[in-house]
Amino acid sequence: MSKLILSAGAAFVALISVGPADAGSTQIGVPLLVPGSAGLVTNHFSARCYNAQRFERGPGERAERATSVQRVVERPTTYRGRPAVLMVTSATASPPWVDSMLVYRDGLAPILETYRGAADAMRFEYDGAHVRFTNTTRDSAPVVKEHRYQSSVFSFQQLDAVIRSLPLHSGYAALLPLYSEGDDSVEVDTVRVVSRGADGVWKIRFADPAIVATVGVDEKTRAQVAYSHTFRTSGPSWKVGTVWRQAYSACAER
Repeated sequence: MSKLILSAGAAFVALISVGPADAGSTQIGVPLLVPGSAGLVTNHFSARCYNAQRFERGPGERAERATSVQRVVERPTTYRGRPAVLMVTSATASPPWVDSMLVYRDGLAPILETYRGAADAMRFEYDGAHVRFTNTTRDSAPVVKEHRYQSSVFSFQQLDAVIRSLPLHSGYAALLPLYSEGDDSVEVDTVRVVSRGADGVWKIRFADPAIVATVGVDEKTRAQVAYSHTFRTSGPSWKVGTVWRQAYSACAER
């Protein structure tokens, strides 16, 4: 799983979990959305900084408790002469970590991701269907793995950016081929645009084998303004019935 908060989901429609040989599989009637797709709306990216505060409510509990906070900074940039977006996510809680993700703006094809924690560092290089993963732990030589899938893949770490860039039409649905950094594997998950609220916020559902998530995206700014998820009953017993929610606030870029 990715270390970003929005890193797992559960089925609201039938799901497919895949390995390298099956990454091109699709559900009948639901298209596969891949990096570089012209259908993604990406002209909304601008310099911004926000905090994502996570809250958790356990099974049978009425009150939720604040847990972790992540800071996200987005910066428009260029890479090899093309518009790109740098997304830096960090957490200062113990243990602290920072993840930097570079993607092309148009189509959101991932380019490079680096993660640094207290005891390890990871580097992910993306080139269409090819992913090169380098893992370095303290006092150990780097371990390099390379994968080639049947289709280009998104990174889990950029998932919120993909969801914010979907066509905002009720009923729009797609399968997302997502490379999970923590699992070093690809799965194909589902996303569906549900409806637009009177406040101009679109409800979007994302699902993978662990949770079902509901995301709120503002129509004008394309900012993610709401997020919550519940765990599938087929998941770990200690998570069943637990609800996670995120609240967002602006921050000043350091």
